[in-house]
Amino acid sequence: MSNPSFHWFNFGDLSGELLYQMLRLRSLVFVVEQDCPYLDLDNRDQEARHLLGLLNDEVVACARTFEAEGLIWLGRIVTAPEHRGRGLGRALMTEATSRLGERGTMAMNAQTHLASFYGQFGFEPVGKPFLEDGIPHILLKRNQKSPA
Repeated sequence: MSNPSFHWFNFGDLSGELLYQMLRLRSLVFVVEQDCPYLDLDNRDQEARHLLGLLNDEVVACARTFEAEGLIWLGRIVTAPEHRGRGLGRALMTEATSRLGERGTMAMNAQTHLASFYGQFGFEPVGKPFLEDGIPHILLKRNQKSPA
């Protein structure tokens, strides 16, 4: 497998095809695979920047980021099931943190079982785990210029 290329998009710059593929991937993983009926379309996508990992014009990984509450929020981090185990998540997070890490404190509500993975990129737990859509999550923060 060749390596994906990573590209940043504002919502309005996403083609219909890329938007469809991104939303389909998120729905496949967060709703179907995780058996979690929740409303992924939360009116944050329009204000977010989207990081897409493309392989042969196919969205194989994605994340979004937006600023709120004085923080840079990173979320909707996902890789395509058929491409897992190939380092896509690590490459996606490396791109995201290298691009955003100089701008301020980053935060995310991560599934608790992924906290150690995100810890490799300088994210540390804040507070206690909580349920979000029936799945255990924890708030993670990464201070500006943390090592990646």
